Amino acid sequence: MTAAGAALAKCRADGLGFVTVSVVDRSGNVIAMVRGDNAAQHTVEASREKAYTSAAFGADTSDLSQRTKGEGSTIADLPGTLFLAGGVTLKAGAGSIAGIGVGGAPDGMQDQACAAAGRDAIASSLG
Repeated sequence: MTAAGAALAKCRADGLGFVTVSVVDRSGNVIAMVRGDNAAQHTVEASREKAYTSAAFGADTSDLSQRTKGEGSTIADLPGTLFLAGGVTLKAGAGSIAGIGVGGAPDGMQDQACAAAGRDAIASSLG
């Protein structure tokens, strides 16, 4: 809840309070979710999928988007994933343990800045 609250607070401070923030474990199970005022319904699933994608792949979704390029099937075809900026990974040591995803800002990098604020809020406890 600390990470989710900090991410939503960052978005609100930036005038983007209409987002949804999801925190998931490595398997994609929702640990916490907060929804800002007037957040559209699609932001709920987008935030969860961004969080899961970053947790599962151990990288921020903005860094993963290049892996979706190419002919034929790509990792972007995996169910439940979303390779758009807005998801950040939480690591303990070198291992990914969770992800934070934000959906709803006009630009994915704005989503990602909010998610990163959530990560920063709990970074000292991750080791």
